[in-house]
Formats: sequence, structure tokens, C-alpha cells
Amino acid sequence: MPTCKEITQTVSESMDRKISLRRRTGMWIHLLMCRYCFRFRKQMLMLRRISRLEDEIHADGGSSPPALSSEARARMKLALQRRVAEPD
Repeated sequence: MPTCKEITQTVSESMDRKISLRRRTGMWIHLLMCRYCFRFRKQMLMLRRISRLEDEIHADGGSSPPALSSEARARMKLALQRRVAEPD
């Protein structure tokens, strides 16, 4: 049985290139039994989607992500100030 460290390396590798059927099968058996490695794979997939979205934004000519409105910034600032002022 592969260790969690080996599985995280395999998960990362499988996102870059095709891995053998044997390694892929071992990875999936481990992922079915280990919720932590399963979560790791899920998080890696999410990061991959986010990075592709960022690439699409920049490819479309957008140089930076959309900014918050001044009202939203003011609400966030007020909420943070209230939070800091509240005793624990």
C-alpha cells in the first residue's frame, strides 16, 4: 500500500501527465480509503481550475481582477473595525 506522501506525489504527477494504469489504480484505492489524500486531490483540482480561470482573464485582455465598489470596501472596513473593537 502506498503512503500518503507517495499518493500526493502521484496525484500531482497525474495532473501533469498520464500515469500507468497500475499507479492510477493504486492511487484510487488509496483515495477511497484516505479522506486526507482525497481532500488533497480535490484541492489540487480546485487550484487547477482557478489558475486556468486566471489565465483566461489575462488572455482576454483583463490586466487585473475586478475591483470592489467603494460601498463594498466601506462595509468591509466598518465590519473589520467593529471586529477589532469587540472584546473576545
